[in-house]
Amino acid sequence: MQNSDLTRQVTSGDVWQVVKSLHLAKSPGADGYTGSFSQQYWDVIGEDIPKITSPRKMTQWRPIALCNLVYKIISKILTVRLKGVLPVVVSLNQSAFIEERVITDNILIVHEILHSLKKEGGKGRDSMALKLDMAKAYDQGDPLSSFLFLLCAKGLLALIKKNEEDGALNGFRFYPQGISISHLFFADDFVIFCNIDEQEIHCLKNILACYEAGSGQGINFDKSSIFFGKKSHARIRKKVGDILGVKQNDGFRKYLGLNSNFGASKQRVFEDVRKKINAKLMGWSEQFLS
Repeated sequence: MQNSDLTRQVTSGDVWQVVKSLHLAKSPGADGYTGSFSQQYWDVIGEDIPKITSPRKMTQWRPIALCNLVYKIISKILTVRLKGVLPVVVSLNQSAFIEERVITDNILIVHEILHSLKKEGGKGRDSMALKLDMAKAYDQGDPLSSFLFLLCAKGLLALIKKNEEDGALNGFRFYPQGISISHLFFADDFVIFCNIDEQEIHCLKNILACYEAGSGQGINFDKSSIFFGKKSHARIRKKVGDILGVKQNDGFRKYLGLNSNFGASKQRVFEDVRKKINAKLMGWSEQFLS
């Protein structure tokens, strides 16, 4: 059912719905037309954009200034169709770009785990959290690229789950019989949890290398970082960092805009957020000054 909906023939009605949704005055580029032009004259240009019945080359469209519009239509139709199936396809561990999933879910879970690692270590074994920096994950200006990125990231999720099922990788547990949390994704902010065991670390490195080779999605280990559990010694931390090629072994500093370590004072943690909100409010209020 979902596959047939994704692959069904595009109708003129589908195209018109996209044209109607275009911003009326948003800049289309130096050689393009605004949404207002496309909507007002669609009955004139709609059927005449392609020069032939089934165009396959850019030279088979007219005029060249409408190329941006053609791409927007194709991209938007694919985006709308994917949006309907992503909540079913994409794991609950990925919180970005999916309706009814919010950034605070990841922030709260990650902070609880980091707090547990710092205080107790979790599950009676020494654990760690690896935050990955993904290089050039997707184009912020194209909604389709973010959805395609989520589908590619499912490959990394599948590799993690397969190794977890085989016992080669162990996620974090708050208590021995608790749910295993091996990863949390928010867009291109990936956090992976595992035990500090040399075989497990090598397994994780192989997973990341396999994902990078298969997807072409680069991982910047120089900007990635590790948060270690309470029990880990400096020698172990250095060895893990050397295996993974991660230089920052002293914590996350920030995760999704907030300090990763709440500490004793919640006021200090959220002070930056308060200042940013206050600055926004001041900027908005100044717009109404005479």
